[in-house]
Amino acid sequence: PKAADEAYRISNTAAGNMPAIKLVRIEYLLNSGLWEQHAAEMEKTLAYLRTHASRQPSVWIAEGMYRLFLNDADRALKAVALGMALPAAGDYKPQFYAILENLNIEPEKDT
Repeated sequence: PKAADEAYRISNTAAGNMPAIKLVRIEYLLNSGLWEQHAAEMEKTLAYLRTHASRQPSVWIAEGMYRLFLNDADRALKAVALGMALPAAGDYKPQFYAILENLNIEPEKDT
């Protein structure tokens, strides 16, 4: 974790307003299980991404997963709906479907 934190610190210093850097950090915290210890950072960074990168499906996947981890089904479902409505959502359907399945909602998959 220390190496990842240091890499993020350096990247954030060099290009802190780049949504890609912020998204990688969110994904790292979610995948490593450190999201709970960094709840304030998660909230602040997701708020930034919702504002500055709302057209990227990965933002809504991260938002949905985080809300799923928090047992916030309403916000997880909203994230999926917003992400799936994007023109670029097609390649990300498996991730959106996984969130829905974790909410015990059977997604309407393309045939």
